[in-house]
Amino acid sequence: LARSTLHKDLLFLRGVLRAAKEEGWIETLPEFPSLGPHQHNPRPWLEPDEWKTLQKAARARIKEPDQNPRARDQRAELYDFCLFMIHTCARVDECRRVKVSDCVVKTNPKGHYREYLEIRIHGKTGLRKSIGWSGAVTAYKRCVARRNLQPNDLLFSEHHRDGFRELLEAAGLRTDAEGRTRNLKSLRCSALAYRIIRNPRINLKLLALQAGTSVQMLDQFYLRPLSVDIGVEELL
Repeated sequence: LARSTLHKDLLFLRGVLRAAKEEGWIETLPEFPSLGPHQHNPRPWLEPDEWKTLQKAARARIKEPDQNPRARDQRAELYDFCLFMIHTCARVDECRRVKVSDCVVKTNPKGHYREYLEIRIHGKTGLRKSIGWSGAVTAYKRCVARRNLQPNDLLFSEHHRDGFRELLEAAGLRTDAEGRTRNLKSLRCSALAYRIIRNPRINLKLLALQAGTSVQMLDQFYLRPLSVDIGVEELL
């Protein structure tokens, strides 16, 4: 087991035993071994050029001839799932739980009347309101039209874990430059990084609220792959 996995398991066991002590089920807490300092490893993300490459590969796979309609629809929905994650910063399981009724398309009058998506996200930290960029609007509209979805229907019908692995392999992006394996969770890390790249002065507290996490978690896990280059103007 990796050190990070053992660290998480010990934290869980400590929480369970602490609750048991508070309830009077046990008298004392046992000693736990020390694992030493915990290294926060950044999630392997997709750099902006790699994200463009992935999109190009996804569109090409949708247009491949001699594939059955179901496979084509699955690939089309996978592409929309990727867009939805990148343009909302939501977790994988949060996206899978989104229903049509959770989404409302709105227009920003200050942004040249560009549409955005207001979403009710049911996440591990509870219910929150999230804002999706225009790509989330595109993905939402295509998913609804593709299967003629009703308000109580889930926006995405597939799990897409295996499909995304195949897409990464087709695009030559299964691993990053350091050999770390990417998966669907890499899209959330990428989405948060893109928000910082687009606006290096963004309010991190608002970004954390958008993503259903904390500023500390952003710093420790999601934004560590970013280079100082994005803020070079602030440093000169």
